[in-house]
Amino acid sequence: MRHELNLARGRVGDNSQENWVIMFTMMGRWPDNLIAYHEEGGFTAPRLDLLHWKSTIRPAAVPQDWEAYMALVVAYGTDATAELQRHIEDRYGAEANFFALITGFTGSGKSSCAVTLMRFIRHLSKRPLAPDDVKKFVAFDQAQLGPILQRCVRGDVVILDEELRTSGEGSRTRAMTALNVENTLRATGVSMIICSPEVSEHVAAQIELRAFLYNRETKRTKFMMYKKGVPIGYVDLAWCLPQDYAVYKAIKQGNLARTLRMQFQPDDLLYEAIMERMFTNPRFCGFIDKLNKVKKNLLLAAVSNMSSRLQLTETQQKKAVDLCIAMMEVYPRVTDAEWLEVWGRAPAPEFARIAKKFYLEAEMASTPG
Repeated sequence: MRHELNLARGRVGDNSQENWVIMFTMMGRWPDNLIAYHEEGGFTAPRLDLLHWKSTIRPAAVPQDWEAYMALVVAYGTDATAELQRHIEDRYGAEANFFALITGFTGSGKSSCAVTLMRFIRHLSKRPLAPDDVKKFVAFDQAQLGPILQRCVRGDVVILDEELRTSGEGSRTRAMTALNVENTLRATGVSMIICSPEVSEHVAAQIELRAFLYNRETKRTKFMMYKKGVPIGYVDLAWCLPQDYAVYKAIKQGNLARTLRMQFQPDDLLYEAIMERMFTNPRFCGFIDKLNKVKKNLLLAAVSNMSSRLQLTETQQKKAVDLCIAMMEVYPRVTDAEWLEVWGRAPAPEFARIAKKFYLEAEMASTPG
């Protein structure tokens, strides 16, 4: 397969009749073959993510940048898993570090695969990873990252999980601080793996692993590996050991609510407006309950109609809506104790019910079949 792909790629650009024949053959044949190859064995993704991935391989129209499209198709036909392993081994043979950015849709196994890479790197540095070690080297925000880096030695691996991005005053400063940390880590032998739902600015990253399919049965995720924006090939990684993920999941869930509060920095006024006025109003709850998905513009309109009852300024209304949406995403994924630890009070019953309803509907929609 790869030989024919490279053959076609090499002939693109001469405008000959044979070149056009190869191009239309590629458009009609190889995309379907590649999709079938990668889906074999039960690999899939949530419906919209799956459709988006397929559209990158099988576009509806002839790509404007044919050479870039061919490079991507060839990469999807190239298994680069061994190349990733050799890259990490070469970095450690040169006493350097490994720096990767792992991106992709929520639930794709990014964090689990990051722990897999952490265990492999620790093995190379002859410092085997114990499950309890995982919690010592995972950060969810800049405040946690500093103390972890201070106790790191050559061969350690730090995971920065950007589950929720910080925003507002000081966010630009925190971003620049992170960039300085990334640049200075290269000489320390301390590796860093950053997990993010989307591609972001991390210029020091040597590679990006972009998740496109996962397999819940075999517990594996397939990534497209990029180097400076150029697709190299796909990487098939196993999820981490159950004992490692048990530790990771516990600290990740415990940090969801804390990270949320750091992001929005809300005062009691916003929390009370959401729990004691918005979600105790039958008309408001009835409106939200009928939605298929919580949409910001609809929620903001509903809140605006309650402005006299909420007693919030227009700016505060927007903040309350952002906070409400984020809390509804987080609440079903944390324990009652973790929620109380951060907020100091239980959520309104209707808030809890509706948040869980949307969570379950989203889970059902993303379940294959």
